[in-house]
Amino acid sequence: MSNKTNRNREILSNAHERGIFSTMFAFLRLSGPGWLQAAITLGGGSLIGALYLGMLGGTSMLWLQLVAIVIGVIMLSAISFVTLSTKKRPYSAINEYVNPILGAGWITATILANMIWILPQFSLCYDALDKNLLIRPLTEEARTEIQTEIATLSTATQDEDMSQENIDRLKVLNGQLEMEKSGLGDANNTKMLVSGCLALAGFFIVVMSFNPGWMSTIFDLILKLIVAMIVLCFVAVVYYLASADSLNWEEILLGFIPNLNNWNSPAPSIQDLITGLDGSLQTFWNGKIVAKQQEAMIGVTATAVGLNMTFLLPYSMLARGWDKPFRGLARVDLIMGMAIPYLLVTTCIVIASAHAFHAKADPNFLSNDPAVMQKSVLFKSTLGILESRYAWDEGEDNVKARTKALNTDVDAVKAKLKNAGLTPAMTLALKKELGEASKKKQQILAEFGAALSDAEKRLAPTLVKPNSSQLAATLKPLLGDENRKYADLIFGFGALGMGFSTIIILSLINGYAFAEIAGQYESTAWRTIGALAAIAVGFCWFWIWQGESRTWLGIVASTFGAILLPIAYISFFALMNSYRLLGDEKPTGFRMSVWNFLMAIGVIGALLQAYGAIQTKVTDPLQGPFVIGGVAVFMLLALVGFSARPRDDEAPEIQQ
Repeated sequence: MSNKTNRNREILSNAHERGIFSTMFAFLRLSGPGWLQAAITLGGGSLIGALYLGMLGGTSMLWLQLVAIVIGVIMLSAISFVTLSTKKRPYSAINEYVNPILGAGWITATILANMIWILPQFSLCYDALDKNLLIRPLTEEARTEIQTEIATLSTATQDEDMSQENIDRLKVLNGQLEMEKSGLGDANNTKMLVSGCLALAGFFIVVMSFNPGWMSTIFDLILKLIVAMIVLCFVAVVYYLASADSLNWEEILLGFIPNLNNWNSPAPSIQDLITGLDGSLQTFWNGKIVAKQQEAMIGVTATAVGLNMTFLLPYSMLARGWDKPFRGLARVDLIMGMAIPYLLVTTCIVIASAHAFHAKADPNFLSNDPAVMQKSVLFKSTLGILESRYAWDEGEDNVKARTKALNTDVDAVKAKLKNAGLTPAMTLALKKELGEASKKKQQILAEFGAALSDAEKRLAPTLVKPNSSQLAATLKPLLGDENRKYADLIFGFGALGMGFSTIIILSLINGYAFAEIAGQYESTAWRTIGALAAIAVGFCWFWIWQGESRTWLGIVASTFGAILLPIAYISFFALMNSYRLLGDEKPTGFRMSVWNFLMAIGVIGALLQAYGAIQTKVTDPLQGPFVIGGVAVFMLLALVGFSARPRDDEAPEIQQ
């Protein structure tokens, strides 16, 4: 046992003797693993999930994040109790006392999740720098002059004799506006440079954690500072909203009361908009919004406590030399270090998102003029839902025919582009033709959208996921002229902190997992290799995390994460009830009943989440066979694994 662990034991013992306040101060001083959990749960998934939850449900579903994190704390407390009571690593404990297939699935799915979900974290960091922190702002006067000149030149584009000089000038002016919106640009060389800097910084910090002593202490401090920065950034947003008297605190407080009706009915504000529509349109919008709401609810519960978080906690505690005397600290650490920061950040994001987006649309999108509507920042992102609504316009029976008619020209050109033997000139001509066909389709949808009722125009953006830069832009007018410049900084630093902290922790988890699989848990070399593997994959995000590969990687990670999380929870439940493993440390009587009741809630919650996640994929013709096959194969292997579990009724000797 290290000198540091002995000192920490003495600190806890002396604090207990001095009373509750000294004990809590000692807990705060020695905390660590809980902050690691906060650093991973406050990632891109939590950011997007909270943004979308606020857009869809306003503040009516704040309870969901509270319930999700409470369940997570219960199950993580259970595995920490088992780990600290026995000092046995969970991977070997599950293999020996539950099921080796479940153990293998748990660690494999953890590595898989690390390798896949690190990709969007790099993307989130780049976007935060590109769209929030490194933008090149223009003065209002300069922006107005540019926009006026662009409008004049754009009108002239209808003239076939427009000079090349004016065409070139139009490109320059549009480029100046784009430079204001984007500080880094979209070039792969720039992405490679920025990603390299993120990778090197993240790898250096992770390696610090693998070295005991002052380096691991600095690592803990860095993570706590990053989490604190994230919390402060998003609390600042709500502070500005509250200062402007823009918040309804009664609605916010009511939002923390659980309401299971959120699963199959829209939020009150959305329901009010739907109620005023005709019966057929009510069916259309209710179906679309409820489906997205269910998807958002599953996403929020999945990102509150993910599968790889269940792996991180026990191993980070063992790495610090914690054992039985640290069990109380472990529970408090989870509450102070993980639950409270998570609730503060996600609640603030939901409140801000609800204020900016819930049942709202910008004036351009609400216009009855198709040309004005197309100028809205929401128009292109809502094209998909406008197309669905256009196809529905003559009734559900005519949806396929209307969709086919709308896409006839676009599909015809796409079919020509697939033909072999096209010359470069022919390909270029067809791409130009495709652009014209797409513009024609957009014009049809703009004319259709402009004629929709005000209620439907407010419903359409509800189905589009916002991002932090859009939220920052929406809140700028509210913050006032003197504070507008801070909107991008607040969201930029918050999003950058969320992405970068998650990169660090995913790499850290991967290091522990690689060392465990290699059978050399104490090996710094294997931990470093595992961390480097995750960092290297994340560095390649701009090649991998796009198009069809992004879709399929998301399916793989989310499906196996959904399946394995309840299995991990069931495994923790079994370990907590195993006399063979815990011996005299196993809770008994009323205490055990309380543990089982709380853990049963966690298991049921994870099973419901898994069912919802799998159900949404099974109905998809592309994803369904893959998901069903994966579930069936794993369940079959798990049954075989139970037969391989050793049978031994003797209780082990607990390590002191």
